[in-house]
Amino acid sequence: MMNNRKVSLVLLIFVSLLAGCSSTGGKNATKPLKMFRINLGLAMQDDFYQAIEMIVYGRYRYIDSGDSHSSPNNLELVTEWRPRFILDDEKELGIVVVWSRILLTAKLRPGQASFGGESTYRVTMRAESRVKYSEYESWQPGPLTTQARNYFRDIADDLLQELKKPY
Repeated sequence: MMNNRKVSLVLLIFVSLLAGCSSTGGKNATKPLKMFRINLGLAMQDDFYQAIEMIVYGRYRYIDSGDSHSSPNNLELVTEWRPRFILDDEKELGIVVVWSRILLTAKLRPGQASFGGESTYRVTMRAESRVKYSEYESWQPGPLTTQARNYFRDIADDLLQELKKPY
């Protein structure tokens, strides 16, 4: 009986070690598909578009992809993929090329009707990256590293400042 317990304990430790080894990183490790998401609060339609124009297009130089859609209840902006500098923690993962894009949505608050930009919308920002670990490799969804999260957070903070400007 004591031998069975020892064998079981050894097997349990061995299986635990194997499970731990299979999840260690590396450039070819499977990374969870992560997208940066943040709620930017409430905005009027005109303020939403003005903030995009000033911050996303002006300051960060992203370009509208043409895939953007608008309806009275939902406003959506999708930028083109754009080359971005490689952050230190991305370099450590072996990434050699990074492109990013931003997706902004504004949904009409429940119980409101849209009247010429006077309605209030709930604004959400999403951002994602695609990466290459070699120049000749195909694109892969980029990991949301700490520094990538901070980069997208800076864009979100700038948008928040523009949306919350007192008039």
